[in-house]
Amino acid sequence: MPGLVGNNLLSLLETRLDNVLYTSGLSLSRTHAKQLISHKKVLVNGSTNNINSYQLSLADVVSLKPGKHLKDLDIKANDKDFKSPSWLDLNRTKYSVKVIRLPQRDEIEKDFDENLIIEYYSR
Repeated sequence: MPGLVGNNLLSLLETRLDNVLYTSGLSLSRTHAKQLISHKKVLVNGSTNNINSYQLSLADVVSLKPGKHLKDLDIKANDKDFKSPSWLDLNRTKYSVKVIRLPQRDEIEKDFDENLIIEYYSR
């Protein structure tokens, strides 16, 4: 059962709005993603969203609000070599990303101790 809890929890964390912005390359860091969200520069399904922890669902489209700030934006998605995860569909020209499926455990970057996260959120 801990594996199932871990998979669900990791999928929930991975599909947070701030994390999807970072993972898709539409922000330079998670902190930058949070700043874009709090400054209302992010749209979810065409509507402004300023909640960092907003839980995205299948087929949700996240995009950066059009405007002059996009011209000077130096993000990973603009790099030709950047590849977004297979569970996200990145549209570089529209600065948008669509959640096409939930991430699998082996697709999640493992630069953290998974057990500590499960312990923390299981309280």
